[in-house]
Amino acid sequence: MQDKTVAARLKETVSILVNKMVTADGAYVANSFDQYKNWQVLPGDTSINYGHNLQVAWLSAAAIDALQASGAVDSATAAKWKKVLVTIASTAAAEGYDSQYGGAWAMPPF
Repeated sequence: MQDKTVAARLKETVSILVNKMVTADGAYVANSFDQYKNWQVLPGDTSINYGHNLQVAWLSAAAIDALQASGAVDSATAAKWKKVLVTIASTAAAEGYDSQYGGAWAMPPF
């Protein structure tokens, strides 16, 4: 990544995602949070969007690869962040697949 400002913002975005926007159990990306209060997940948010969780995990993993390749993120941080993303993607794939119609849908029940 040649632009240091872009790398810094991408790193900040992924850090916020894996450290603030994930539910307390680490299984999902929250749908509701207060970005004005340190990205705090809003209490009572029980909605799950499995398709978006898969997309977030996939795209964030690609961002981490680019950051690591450019030296903007060390291998330990990359591994830690990817572990969070694997949990999110695995949960979405296990819980969000509609066996009757196929695909990962937005929210249960199917």
